[in-house]
Amino acid sequence: MGSSYQEKNLHKVEESIRAIKSFIDKDDLLAATLSINWSSFVDSTVADHSRPIMAKGSYLVVSVDSPSARSYVRMQSRQIIRRLNEAGFGYSELKITLGRPSK
Repeated sequence: MGSSYQEKNLHKVEESIRAIKSFIDKDDLLAATLSINWSSFVDSTVADHSRPIMAKGSYLVVSVDSPSARSYVRMQSRQIIRRLNEAGFGYSELKITLGRPSK
């Protein structure tokens, strides 16, 4: 197949990506990115028992798997916020919910 066919398909893929990006909320995209890299921002205990699930503006919602994990994440919240902000995320608060974080 010729180069013209590949160029047309590439153009269609680029258009599709632009369309998808227009439907994705910036906060959701940041939360998804953060979820993938969560263990690089938090210690192993936090990483094993929590997962970011949603971001809205200046706060990040983190789901934890137990009351003791909630207490631990709450104690670590300032350090977590500092690390996230050093990476450019810009959160000022963690909201912690009890649930089953999907890994």
